[in-house]
Amino acid sequence: MQGIKINKIAAIGLVMILVVGFGQGTKPPPASVLQKYVEQEFYISGNYPKAGDVFEIVYRVKLKPEVEPKSGDYCLRIFCGPSGSIEIVGKDRFFFSGLGAGEWKEFHTPCRILRPVDWIHFDVGIYKIFSGKFYGPLATTQMFLYLIDPQSGQYGTREEYEGRLPVEYRYDPLVGTFTCSPSQNPAPVEENREIIKTIKKLAPTLSDSLALVLHSEQYRVGVPKGLPRWDSLNQRWKEEEIFEYYLKDGWLDALNRNELGKWEEKERIKIQAEHREKKSQFFRGGSGDSDSIDSGVRLVAKTFYGQWRYKNHYYNKDQGLLGDAKRDTVKQCRARCLIRYTEGSNTYYSYFNQKCITDDSGYFFITVNVNPSWTACRVYPVLFPAGPDLNNPVINVSDPNITIPDFWKDPDDPTLYIMREDGTGVIHPFTPDTNTLFVGYIWTDTFPLYTQPHSGCINIYETYLHARTFMSPPPSWPLRVL
Repeated sequence: MQGIKINKIAAIGLVMILVVGFGQGTKPPPASVLQKYVEQEFYISGNYPKAGDVFEIVYRVKLKPEVEPKSGDYCLRIFCGPSGSIEIVGKDRFFFSGLGAGEWKEFHTPCRILRPVDWIHFDVGIYKIFSGKFYGPLATTQMFLYLIDPQSGQYGTREEYEGRLPVEYRYDPLVGTFTCSPSQNPAPVEENREIIKTIKKLAPTLSDSLALVLHSEQYRVGVPKGLPRWDSLNQRWKEEEIFEYYLKDGWLDALNRNELGKWEEKERIKIQAEHREKKSQFFRGGSGDSDSIDSGVRLVAKTFYGQWRYKNHYYNKDQGLLGDAKRDTVKQCRARCLIRYTEGSNTYYSYFNQKCITDDSGYFFITVNVNPSWTACRVYPVLFPAGPDLNNPVINVSDPNITIPDFWKDPDDPTLYIMREDGTGVIHPFTPDTNTLFVGYIWTDTFPLYTQPHSGCINIYETYLHARTFMSPPPSWPLRVL
């Protein structure tokens, strides 16, 4: 393995040498030339398998009728993983000639799962054969299988897998809903477990899901006046006092009588009367100016700073990013902070438009205006792969189909990939004063919880950023990587 391990800068050099070599002869077609011209189907024949079973995957491809047929020699290549967990019993590549317009080509491949792992992935790609070598992939697709029953080794769909996960994998404590998805919008599982632990100390008979339902009441009925309070000794907000208040006001009795809706309506009116204020509107700071919330209160400037870090993975031309990596800092990348706070009887969030570019050591410094009357204040550092210029980035790494809630998205470009601390977002409580807060050393991925890197996005950004150093002068046109 050491013999094939190279860093990304060396990989760029290798690519440049190959491009020079191509220039001396006839060039092969560019990658992805077929992707928008083909229809593809990739599925399992029959029922989903169990570990140890031999099953068949089927790949079908058709050139769209309106496209001119593509002549030449092609190869379908199949990759699967994780390594050592699955094997291809049949062929792992298929050679064929030509792609006829409107004609389906179909390929069947037997496979076997060797040992149960959380998920299995398949990638297939069509490669053009040019002078005896593979070029492309020209069209690709993929499929995942998920372990839904560890005891029997049964696999199924992602929806089946996520539906069987414990409730802490589906709860979003920022909005009080069970809408998180490990594949799309990962929940802060450890934070949810702490919430469950805290609430079950107050009401031991509650299940984990009902403990989280109690936590979510603050978004339906509001936060009692004067709560939560700041614990200066432990530097935390005493949020458990909110749930004690609900329990003393009859929440558990209403739950047992199946009258939670009536309790919520009555409690909402009571809490609003305590505050004697109009209900605040949900606000996300589109202009970055929170003076509009209460013009009679003098805001104060508070500064947050920290250092963004990531796993800079070694690269292999055959396998892509490897598991081995060195620790590095995220430089010349857009940093923001999501601010959470409570004001009056309503909890809401404001995404301030202040932003900065991380410096050559990976540090960011962001100053925002805060209201001294806010409570339950928290800051979540967020990184967006755009830069190196703050307002006119020339490199952007995007996910145009991103399904994460809007309040996480970059106000300037909602398609930018979102990197939260440890992959899900880690809370940093603060007091709304002028004291500067160091939020620590922040990792873009889930290290060390997962073996697969969630830092792949920043690895891509960093690679393109360094590639610009090989070009003189560097290009001024913007590059968007999907």
